[in-house]
Amino acid sequence: MQSRMWKVMSLVMAVLVPLSLMATEPGALAIPSGSVTLNGSALSRESAVFPGDHISTSDGLVALNLAGSSVQVGPKSSVVFSPSQLTVSSGGVKVMTTTGMSGQIRNLNLRPAGNDKSVYTVAERDGKILIAALQGSLSINDGHGQMMLAADHAVAIPVQDNSQTQNQKPCKKNDKNCAAGAGAAAGAGAGGGAAAGATVSTAAAVGIAGAAAAVSAGLSYGVAVATQPKASPSHP
Repeated sequence: MQSRMWKVMSLVMAVLVPLSLMATEPGALAIPSGSVTLNGSALSRESAVFPGDHISTSDGLVALNLAGSSVQVGPKSSVVFSPSQLTVSSGGVKVMTTTGMSGQIRNLNLRPAGNDKSVYTVAERDGKILIAALQGSLSINDGHGQMMLAADHAVAIPVQDNSQTQNQKPCKKNDKNCAAGAGAAAGAGAGGGAAAGATVSTAAAVGIAGAAAAVSAGLSYGVAVATQPKASPSHP
């Protein structure tokens, strides 16, 4: 009788222990607005999301709240959630974190450089990856090189199709134009070996106005727009 009881208890524990581990797995609270899907199903009300969950927005947006971080996912965006790293498949997001939550887009890894509060935006649009550090510095790594983006600065990094380098015809000897093009293509293809990637070696950061960045961050893809100098009347 006791032997049978121990067997039953062992079976119960075998089921309950994995369930308890799943219940303690860190997640986030998703608050949707407009057209949003979670793992392919419509998300119309607040819901818990867990690592590996896929969130997509159409004309809507969604806020993700978790311990130490919050994320705003813009319209026409697709992300994969993880409490330590948010992967952006398309569109853009704004991340506010005190726990160093990183971001991933194509072959680029974005990581807050300090331990204080960090706020940054990232999006892909018009063939470019747009990144802005609104508060705190941001490390950007393409798998081959790294750059530091200082607070109140933004950068636009072109997305390069590495397949062009594979199909490119060999240059003839002393053909300077061809050599220059080949060198540029080779440099563009240094972004992680993916079909399309970006390389930080081509990136140049520009300063952004804090107020303009804060306003722009809440619009559309959540991208801070770099301020451009006004043209003089004599040189429009």
